[in-house]
Amino acid sequence: PSGPYKFLVKKIHNSMDMDLASAILSTDYYKANLEPMPINLKALNKVVVFAPHQDDEAIGCGGLLSELSEKGAEISLVFLTDGRPVRKDWKEEVDIRSIEAKMVANKLNAKIYEIGIDNVKFDVQQSKLKRIEEILREPFDAMFTVWALDAPPKHRFCNAILAYASNKILTKDFPVYSYQVHTPLLPNVYFDYTHLFEKKQELINEHQSQIAVQNYSHISAGLDAWSSRYLPWSNEPRFVECFTLLPHQEWQKWIAFYKRFPEQAFKGNPFLIKAYSSLASK
Repeated sequence: PSGPYKFLVKKIHNSMDMDLASAILSTDYYKANLEPMPINLKALNKVVVFAPHQDDEAIGCGGLLSELSEKGAEISLVFLTDGRPVRKDWKEEVDIRSIEAKMVANKLNAKIYEIGIDNVKFDVQQSKLKRIEEILREPFDAMFTVWALDAPPKHRFCNAILAYASNKILTKDFPVYSYQVHTPLLPNVYFDYTHLFEKKQELINEHQSQIAVQNYSHISAGLDAWSSRYLPWSNEPRFVECFTLLPHQEWQKWIAFYKRFPEQAFKGNPFLIKAYSSLASK
């Protein structure tokens, strides 16, 4: 799985513009030479899903998680930030988002871990990094995380945290699945969850605090409908979740772009840039 991605990385490495690269990868430019394969469900009996915020897990892979749950797989949901907004009354929303995340975990019969990183200042304490490392030492079959070039800079920074924590724990061949939330990715595997469409919608809709601001269940359905173009032609409505599957060593190379272009990666956010500098110096 690393061969074609090494070619792609070399092509965008020297004059990297992250947003431009993300926009190009979001188009059908590579579709003529790209044939994603159905995801291998049999290889996913115990998985860990890292989400920057409470709802990213449902938007990115709620269909797949519903299927794995029905098949009795062990699922661990790890929410990296507390999801607080930039408002004085943030405490109430943090509590609400935690309750909503627990409701999703309950529907999936999943374990839940709340790391609680400050979603505004992103001062990553050593104790929180150690907690992530402890989770990663469990014998998982695969790790799921948000796409490295997903548009929100906070999503990218959460990948940086995960890359740091997993660097000395996961083997170079350990499977890492990137899922899409805001930004389409370059897929090499997919899951057709048409038969579970309502269940995914239910998961997303558990996050009512976020639905009240933006109708993510509607947006997710649109993105997943567009992703069905990777399936054979049909006049039936279908919904597909796309993933970029890479061995851990290759996934780490994508996250390494952040170090070369921190201003681009974190879109000038001073808290993220400062936190990333601190993380890189640990």
